[in-house]
Amino acid sequence: MEDQMRDNPGEQQGKKTASSAVFTSGNVILVGSMGSGKTAVGKVLAKYLGKGFFDLDTWLEKRNGKSITEVFAEKGEEYFRNQEKQGLSYLKNIRQHVVSLGGGTLDAFDDPDDLRKLGYVVWLSPEIDEIVKRFSVHREEVAKRPYLADLAELKIDISDQLKTRMQTLQLRREGYYSRAELKFELGTGLSPTSNARLLLDKLSELGLCKSRSLYSATVPWSSEVI
Repeated sequence: MEDQMRDNPGEQQGKKTASSAVFTSGNVILVGSMGSGKTAVGKVLAKYLGKGFFDLDTWLEKRNGKSITEVFAEKGEEYFRNQEKQGLSYLKNIRQHVVSLGGGTLDAFDDPDDLRKLGYVVWLSPEIDEIVKRFSVHREEVAKRPYLADLAELKIDISDQLKTRMQTLQLRREGYYSRAELKFELGTGLSPTSNARLLLDKLSELGLCKSRSLYSATVPWSSEVI
């Protein structure tokens, strides 16, 4: 049986109250920096909740017939942000989904609070060092990120450069991310499955869903890569 959103979200222990949009649309919107696990965690969370999964970056790639990095390189950031705005308009018709947005998608909103109209917004917040550690090992993931792609071909350790750029982006966007109704700090060294389970528990505590266990094992990041 699919988990259903409850009519009464209850108290959130001093935090922001649950958005009424989640009960209208049934959507959970994941935001956060690149590499924070929005896609990997989101796919597992969608299975737990019995919902569909929508990835805005994947939608944009299919629409343009190119990777995100290629769209950025050939069309520029302004074009890309306009494409994101069109994708966000498309999201208005989506119900009962876990939605993964790009790291900079909130830049496309004239008023970031409008995002709450699409669903309940969760900020996935990992330690930057965790992202740097994974990206340093998996250069193919670096190549997929427009703001980092030039580092992928370097034949040296890129950890310091990665950390500097990630910190710069985090400072630039933190004000947007902080408007989310829930900030969820990802567990250090945990897999997307394990983090999805923890997020599900948090959503259950807030009265947004019923909890259930589909997976029991806790596996390290090395087994499942974002």
